[in-house]
Amino acid sequence: MRLLRDLSLKVRLTLLYVGLFSALLVVLAAGFYLETRHFLIAETASDLQAQIETAVGRWHGGMPLPPPPPAPPGAPSGRPSPSVASQGDLASLVRDVVERGDSAVVVDASGRVLASAGEGAGLAKAWEPCTPKLVPNRATTCLVRLSGERYLVGAMPLGAGGDVLLVGRSLRPVEQVLFRQQLMLGVGVGLLLLFGTLLGFWLTSSALAPLDDMVETCNRIAAGDLSQRVNLPRRNDEIGRLAAAFDHMVDRVEATMEAQQRFVASAAHELRTPLAALQGSMDVLLRDALDDPPTARRLVQGMYREVTRLFRLCDQLLGLSRAHLAESVHRRPVDLSSFFHEFMMQAGFLAQERHLSLQEGDPVTIPVDPDALKRILFNLVDNAVQHTAEGGEIVVGWRESPGGVEIFVKDNGEGIRPEDLPHVFEPFYRGDRSRSRRWGGAGLGLALVKALVEAHGGRVGVSSTPGKGATFTIWLPGE
Repeated sequence: MRLLRDLSLKVRLTLLYVGLFSALLVVLAAGFYLETRHFLIAETASDLQAQIETAVGRWHGGMPLPPPPPAPPGAPSGRPSPSVASQGDLASLVRDVVERGDSAVVVDASGRVLASAGEGAGLAKAWEPCTPKLVPNRATTCLVRLSGERYLVGAMPLGAGGDVLLVGRSLRPVEQVLFRQQLMLGVGVGLLLLFGTLLGFWLTSSALAPLDDMVETCNRIAAGDLSQRVNLPRRNDEIGRLAAAFDHMVDRVEATMEAQQRFVASAAHELRTPLAALQGSMDVLLRDALDDPPTARRLVQGMYREVTRLFRLCDQLLGLSRAHLAESVHRRPVDLSSFFHEFMMQAGFLAQERHLSLQEGDPVTIPVDPDALKRILFNLVDNAVQHTAEGGEIVVGWRESPGGVEIFVKDNGEGIRPEDLPHVFEPFYRGDRSRSRRWGGAGLGLALVKALVEAHGGRVGVSSTPGKGATFTIWLPGE
């Protein structure tokens, strides 16, 4: 069994195919041979029965029979009391039956031979183990072995006296036909197995060739080349679907690796700026600013702001890492009407000089983590405030959707450029190419929104027209 596991998949599949194919061929060949053997023996028996019944019928009907041969002087008369005519009749009957080269014998109830021809004497002894039920006016057959050959013996009673006619026919012609058939079947099965094995190995190798390509591709990817793909021509079988799934997986891995590299670079960039500011302020303090209290106070205040910024950045990074875990979300039924009225009271302080309004939908309750939902909405409102001029309008609301609820936050601010829309939910991404910090954010708010929404089993999207505002839409599953 272990040896079988050590074989390659193509060899194991070929062995399985050849084994099943061999079993099928053997069963079919054996069935064909046995059916042919049964047919030939049955036909021989039927012909022998007809021959016996015809001859006995003629004998009983008093039809003229050939005259018996002259008996040699001093030869026994056969039966103690039968007439010569009756003996002649039996001899004529036996002679008439064996015209085709068969052997025949007539025996009485005690098994004594009354008349015979051919291998008749041996036929009577060979018949003794056979004890079929004899039926009047009908021949019965039995298989015996005589002189090393197989014979088919037919028996038919000749009347009430207990005499029985036995006729034996050699099965050598039948066995010769069966031997030729065995030879042809053996050669045919052997050739079919040979060609079937070659064909099965070729088919298995052709079918599994893409797996070898996938192994080579995996090795190149493991060596660091994430651009490698199987690129299997489109096929709808299991290997085709596996190759397509493998390529898709590598695409995802490559995209994840690139995103991770961008994330690390962006995080290092974001951390480098406040650390550089802290280092510069500390250098100034260490040189001569400690003797100048106003300057020292100003530097310490700046350092405090940078430390606060670092703390906020670390808190956002930690929240982003936890938000991807569904276990961190603690859901409970939340009535959106009550939730949004409470949220609007708190979000009013974020709006500052912007007009913040609520567009209520139908009363609905959904399973959600209220703290996480509040954080999502605060981030979206804060994002809208940053990109909407004073006096602008920000609308928050919800509406029922198939299978759940849609929550939206829309504004009439500056909007988002089309080339920036696919990237707004990426960590540290800013639409302006100069990475300006005029709004003071690190580019993690929308990434945190996306992570929290997906942890709820929902999805988030954005639509925007530059200069006319943007609309962020969240879909959350209902009960």
